[in-house]
Amino acid sequence: MFSELLDVVDKLNKNQVVEAAEALIRLAREEDEAALVCSEMERELMDVRRRAELEVEGELGRKLREVEEDLRRLKLRRLKLLTLYAVQVLSRGNPVIMNVARRDDIDTTHTYL
Repeated sequence: MFSELLDVVDKLNKNQVVEAAEALIRLAREEDEAALVCSEMERELMDVRRRAELEVEGELGRKLREVEEDLRRLKLRRLKLLTLYAVQVLSRGNPVIMNVARRDDIDTTHTYL
């Protein structure tokens, strides 16, 4: 289980969020503790894979596409957070596995002047 979780974290570090989530869902099928998190991950995966089918022309269409792209980025970020949380649950908080994960796009610092 240790090497499989490290593979998932490695995929996350390479920004292969969808592949990491799929691999973790396959791993967590037999774990009861991660069942709720995995169901949320599956729902987010379906949303990320689904494309907007509405085609709108002109200025409103461009703005709609921008909003759809922003929403997709947020869903990928949420999927990454859920995957990291599931890794933490499955590894029982193993610091070695958790320290391998890069969190630079998750832990954003806010600097106020």
